Amino acid sequence: MTELAERGGGREVAVAGQEHDDLPLVAHDILEVLREELADSGLYRRYVDQYVAMWPGRHRRLVSALNTEDHEAFRDAVLSVKTSAGMLGALRLEQLALEMEDAVRKQRMERVRTLLTELEICGQLTTEQLRDELAGPA
Repeated sequence: MTELAERGGGREVAVAGQEHDDLPLVAHDILEVLREELADSGLYRRYVDQYVAMWPGRHRRLVSALNTEDHEAFRDAVLSVKTSAGMLGALRLEQLALEMEDAVRKQRMERVRTLLTELEICGQLTTEQLRDELAGPA
């Protein structure tokens, strides 16, 4: 299998072709690395809060681009989801976005629509878990 990403001390955490259901919504070790890298709990909290606040807009961009068949806008929106999810350790969301990219590339639009529904649910669950993370100790 091909390596997709390395995080947290070089440990492989997401692999192309891996089932997304096997991945955590949020990998707390990756989130902890981000917290340490930002070195300011207020900045970390604002960053995570901003991600949570931006999720609905990211999802709307995907839906809109798919509905208007704007493939360039869709690729841009899915890349945004994939990249931002990876930075926060939202591994399941990142994997779904990777699968969506692959389905678009292969012009499997029915699969893209199915993945979009899964991505919406996963995004909601992920943002809930991140909100819980923010509600925890600073």
